[in-house]
Amino acid sequence: MMAYCLVVKKIYYEIDVFNDLRSFLSNTQLEVLQLVPPGGQAPLSLTFTPNGAERPKTVYPDLIAFDSTSIYLGELKPRFSKADVEKLMSIKSSKDAFKKICQTLQNKGDSPFPDKPKLVFLLVHTQENAPQVEGIFQLVFQVNNNIIISGTKKASFLKTSNSLNNVIQIVS
Repeated sequence: MMAYCLVVKKIYYEIDVFNDLRSFLSNTQLEVLQLVPPGGQAPLSLTFTPNGAERPKTVYPDLIAFDSTSIYLGELKPRFSKADVEKLMSIKSSKDAFKKICQTLQNKGDSPFPDKPKLVFLLVHTQENAPQVEGIFQLVFQVNNNIIISGTKKASFLKTSNSLNNVIQIVS
């Protein structure tokens, strides 16, 4: 007699990542200004001049949020995306992006805007074995209601955590 074991892996689509992130963010203390669903239109844009470029570039981040100390810019996909890394690194290395982000967000939202915010870049996906990227934090959603966050270190926490900032400090 043979026994078989059937292992069913959930296939994550971008809408699943979006819904998991939306659910997670609803438990945080972040003021979410923009969270764009797949195929959706982003109302907020960021125009900046990438290093070495002669012309400004306009991007539409999937996630724009802030709390009392930080501004969060993020991109989400079902799997790690090199194009999203390049997009975030272009913003991060630009000389004028931070100032333009602060100007754009200054009068948005209901919460007080932080005085001297730090800018936190996030890649949101489900690929546990994704390469680390210096200067970008990765939120990796798992089927078991955990999230792995990686920076210079990795940590796992439940989706019900209420402070993204505290978790980021752990992996910094």
